[in-house]
Amino acid sequence: MAVKLRVVEVSVNGSLKYLAKDLGIIQDTVLQGWIFSAVLEFLLMLQQVHWLVHQMFFVRTMVASSLMDNQGRKSLLIISFSGMGASILLLFVSFTWKVLAPYSGTLAVLGTVFYVLSFSLGAGPVPALLLPEIFASRIRVKAISLSLGTHWISNFVTGMYFLSVVDKFRISSVYLGFATMCLVTVLYIASNVVETKGRSLEEIELALSPST
Repeated sequence: MAVKLRVVEVSVNGSLKYLAKDLGIIQDTVLQGWIFSAVLEFLLMLQQVHWLVHQMFFVRTMVASSLMDNQGRKSLLIISFSGMGASILLLFVSFTWKVLAPYSGTLAVLGTVFYVLSFSLGAGPVPALLLPEIFASRIRVKAISLSLGTHWISNFVTGMYFLSVVDKFRISSVYLGFATMCLVTVLYIASNVVETKGRSLEEIELALSPST
C-alpha cells in the first residue's frame, strides 16, 4: 500500500509539472516569444506591450501569494489553465477568422496579456508550493527532483521543436493544440489533484491513499 501511495504521488505531481511545461510555459514563454516576434513587431505599441507583460509578472506575485491560501491550490490551477485555454483560443480565432483580420494585432496583444495573467495566477506559482505539501517526507527530495526534471526536460523539448511544428502545421493549429492541452490539464487536475488548503501533511497523505 505504501508503494502504491508513492506511485500515485509521483504520478500526480510529475504529470502536473509535465502538463504545465508541455504548454511551453516559462517566464519568457515560447508562445509569448513567438507572438512578439511574428505579430507585435508590426505594431507601434510593441514597447508598451512588452512593458505591460513584464508588469503582469510583478502583479501576479502579489495576487497569487494571497489567493493561494484563500482560494485553494486546486481551484487556482483550474482557473489558471481555463484562462490560458481561453486566451489561446482567442489567438486561434484571431488568426483564422477572416472577419477578425483587421483586429488580429489587438486580439493578439489581449490574448498574450490574458495568457500571462492566467498563468501567473496558478500554473506558475502553485506547483512549486504544492509539491512539498503532497509528497511524504521520506521521498520528498527525490520526488521533487523527479518532478522538476520532468518540468525542464518537457520545456526543453517544447522549445526545441516549437518552430518546426509551427512550420509544418501552421501557428493556428499549434494554438488549437495548446488550447486542447489546457482542457486536458483542467480535467486531469479536477480528477486527480487533491486540495491541500487547510490540511495537514498527514491528511494530504491519507487523501492520496488508494484505499480511501
